[in-house]
Amino acid sequence: MTVTKNTCRPSRLVRLATIVLAGSAACGVDDEETGVSQQLQSVQAGALVVGVPAASRPVTTTDGQRHLLYELTLQNTAATAIHLIRLDAWDVDEPNAVTSYDSAALAARFEPADPQQAVSIIPAGAIAAVFLDVTEARRGCVPRAFAHRLTVEQDGKTRVISGPKVPVKDEDAVHLAAPLRGGPLADLNGCCDGAHRRALLLFDGQFFLAQRYAIDFIRVDLAAADSGEDAILRGDPSDNASYFTYGNPILAVAPGRIVAMRDTVAENVPTEPLPPADIDSAAGNYVIERFEDGRFALYAHIQTKGVKVKVGDRVARGQVLGLVGNTGNSTAPHLHFHVMDRPSPLLSNGLPYVFDSFDLLATVDLTADDAPIQPVPPPTSRRRLLPRGGDILLFPN
Repeated sequence: MTVTKNTCRPSRLVRLATIVLAGSAACGVDDEETGVSQQLQSVQAGALVVGVPAASRPVTTTDGQRHLLYELTLQNTAATAIHLIRLDAWDVDEPNAVTSYDSAALAARFEPADPQQAVSIIPAGAIAAVFLDVTEARRGCVPRAFAHRLTVEQDGKTRVISGPKVPVKDEDAVHLAAPLRGGPLADLNGCCDGAHRRALLLFDGQFFLAQRYAIDFIRVDLAAADSGEDAILRGDPSDNASYFTYGNPILAVAPGRIVAMRDTVAENVPTEPLPPADIDSAAGNYVIERFEDGRFALYAHIQTKGVKVKVGDRVARGQVLGLVGNTGNSTAPHLHFHVMDRPSPLLSNGLPYVFDSFDLLATVDLTADDAPIQPVPPPTSRRRLLPRGGDILLFPN
């Protein structure tokens, strides 16, 4: 099962369909050197099983806030639907400070969602998920865990059940160099909601969310966007070479070792329908790097025969790993990047990261059609932050 949400995008900036990785079949990447993500805890209350796929980890983004992302999975084992009416959440050390989500608020964080209703319904025998983002001041104590209480309705009866606790791992997000040079580069599908954030997979009874903090980087022309022209290409839209990102060198974001790669997948034609995608094919041509601290990075959608490293190579920070292409589940040339806990593009758990330095040039609301690009006033320099979806940034050359 895949839980995803399509990307809304402003036509002044991009003309892309959803470019989130997705799939439903086994991944052919070796699992060496690391433990597998596991469902941390589940609580069964009658017909409803509430699970915690992964611990929450703090990351600070360009809004200046510390974000704690986590998910609750909801499995209805009954023959009738369950309506999630209310969710209460609180820091286990602050039991009187409760954040409550009513049915309408939950509907915005719920998958699969019914666009016709502001309610959260789990059909008989179905699985759903709630995607939560707790934001707080950048400094201060990180919660040890979050506790939960759920109010549900089934067959006309309402009851309150105790949900599972979600642990918080108070560890620094990994600090990384730029995966591409220069810019401007738009962050599509980035933190803290959207297609990547919602790309939850259920495989062999286990949940995975490799793309929790993933970014799609695409190079843009801000002057063209301001004048109403196409901001991501010049020339024939069916030709990959027309896109500003195509062929850009992809750089290692940290020292490490190459543990997996592929470079034989053919390029997509941007104006043609995509080939069917599954877990093995969605990344197209890719490189997986193991950092020295044991975390892994995925660089995806690389050009056909565009990978410049091989398995076993030791790589230095800033070394060229490949060239941006348009392979796999991708409608236009771009770099998909994320950090994860094991060397599988999708059957892994996404981990937070920050970039050492970049300039934040502008932002755009990716949920609105024809949203204007909003320049960011000086100072634009940012250090050790995670860009948010809709940010437009400039990395050092």
